[in-house]
Amino acid sequence: METRQSASSALGQACRRVTTGVIAGVHPRRDIADVSRWLDEQPEGRRTLIVSATLTGLLGASILFAQFGALGILVFFLIVIFLIR
Repeated sequence: METRQSASSALGQACRRVTTGVIAGVHPRRDIADVSRWLDEQPEGRRTLIVSATLTGLLGASILFAQFGALGILVFFLIVIFLIR
């Protein structure tokens, strides 16, 4: 049972890091530490909604770009790299 909780916690932290990187990439005036602090201040339900919406948006965008084949996926990956960088 403890292993399941630690794996779930690790997955949650990874999802949160991705969300923080994407939001910081979309808002260039906010750095990752500022976005992370802002996300910490949100209530648990809203934080979950923000993370879920960000990951759902990434999934939807990847499916949309995948419709254009390998070139579309390449463009998607470049956009994600540009946002998180």
